[in-house]
Amino acid sequence: MWLVASQFSAYRIALWHVAAICNRTLCKAQAHTEEFAPKSRATNNFQVILSNPSIDIVVVTVHPRNKTLSWSADCLRTCGCYRRLRN
Repeated sequence: MWLVASQFSAYRIALWHVAAICNRTLCKAQAHTEEFAPKSRATNNFQVILSNPSIDIVVVTVHPRNKTLSWSADCLRTCGCYRRLRN
């Protein structure tokens, strides 16, 4: 949880407005929203965020022990920011 707290602290210092928080588990997104960015929207659908033209920056964070890299890659691929590198 320290990573999430430090991220949102940095966003506040930079005066960034957090528009939405997405997590594969909606209840986790809602919990982070309530704790760190009460005016933001909680969702478990990253495509909702990527399709919103008012959002300028998307931050994708994966916990080092989590196996959600494919979900993150899907997110990046959807916005055209990811391509699989070949050896």
